[in-house]
Amino acid sequence: MKARSDYQSEVGWPAYVRLVERDSAGASVIVARNYGEAGALEVLGHDLPPVASADVTMRYWRPRVSGRSALVVGYSQRAADFCDGYRLVARISGANDSDEAGEPIARCTLRGTLARVWPAIVATQG
Repeated sequence: MKARSDYQSEVGWPAYVRLVERDSAGASVIVARNYGEAGALEVLGHDLPPVASADVTMRYWRPRVSGRSALVVGYSQRAADFCDGYRLVARISGANDSDEAGEPIARCTLRGTLARVWPAIVATQG
């Protein structure tokens, strides 16, 4: 399905959110690389762990999370240097030609509490 470029990423949101819901069991937090990925989870997600993103102004609303089990969205293993035990569990579908098509979804253990690793997550935004 083709949509205006400013809406193209949203076309696949329902399927993306279902995928994350399926893989989020047991996670203490979901860390999304960009605000679109995080926003979709916030708007359409059900029974998800807290969602964090250091992209643009979302970095100022980091959730208070004590657990270290994370589901990371949009981070390659190399970019997720704030966590250990990176294990790819899925990829965002490319069926809608969104900007996020093919981005990884992985499980990992944060190298400290979210508050402690937050500066490293913010640094990944460049």
